Amino acid sequence: MTEVENLLSRLQKFELSELEIKLYLTLLAYGTLTTVQVADRSGVPRPRAYDELASLERKGLVAKAATRPMKYTAISPKESFRRLTSRMSEDYSKRVDELAGTTDSLVSDLQPLFDKRAVGPTDIAWIVSGTNNIRDELQAMLQKTKEKLFISYEPSLDSVHKLRGLDVATQKLHSKGVKIAALLDSSAPSVKHAMGLNGSLGQDIRFGKRPFEPLGIYSRDGKQMLIAYQSNPTSTTYDIALNLVESPLTTMLASMIESPWERGVSLSEAKRKFNIED
Repeated sequence: MTEVENLLSRLQKFELSELEIKLYLTLLAYGTLTTVQVADRSGVPRPRAYDELASLERKGLVAKAATRPMKYTAISPKESFRRLTSRMSEDYSKRVDELAGTTDSLVSDLQPLFDKRAVGPTDIAWIVSGTNNIRDELQAMLQKTKEKLFISYEPSLDSVHKLRGLDVATQKLHSKGVKIAALLDSSAPSVKHAMGLNGSLGQDIRFGKRPFEPLGIYSRDGKQMLIAYQSNPTSTTYDIALNLVESPLTTMLASMIESPWERGVSLSEAKRKFNIED
């Protein structure tokens, strides 16, 4: 990306159109100009320049002089972008407040439709695409967990769920008596990874041969399972997952993937095996 392209890209983040940017940069470079002058020097069609300059004035990037013919000048970038950022922040906050105000009524109207929907055999499995969506689904899974959460994943792909950021959620599960069982592969990097989790997996973390390695397996109460994997070998995180909901298949798979945990070794045993000290 060239220096000019980089500048244009940053300006567009402030919701400025291409024509607005051309006019604004021209005024920054040439000072006070008439509408015709700034249009001709920027390459913006004269008929469009009037509306675009008025828009820049509303956004606080240019000022209009009470002269004949009318002239415009750019406001100091330091001041104008402070104003623009503040205004965008206020607009965003108002929009969020408006959405929050309608959420309860929308849920009240729409939830009955979802609850009464026709459920067929194809509804037991869904594809979740994107690391953020997988992380959100995992968060939702934690909130629904009542008895047991099973986790087995590849530590090098830890960014998909950021267990360190889920400490509060897992601690709440512990306080409710939920059992959290985690199985990592038996290797020195996995042991060191587990030692850095600050107890978010509790005392039930074990090491052994993981089922379906290198997939990430997340199971809730034997009723829901998230099977995450890389879309391609060069991916540095899990970015696609199969979400299995309540069904005999989910229960069967949960039993199959959790059995290797029983044969795994504890964290203290694994540390001794690889001569790792605290």
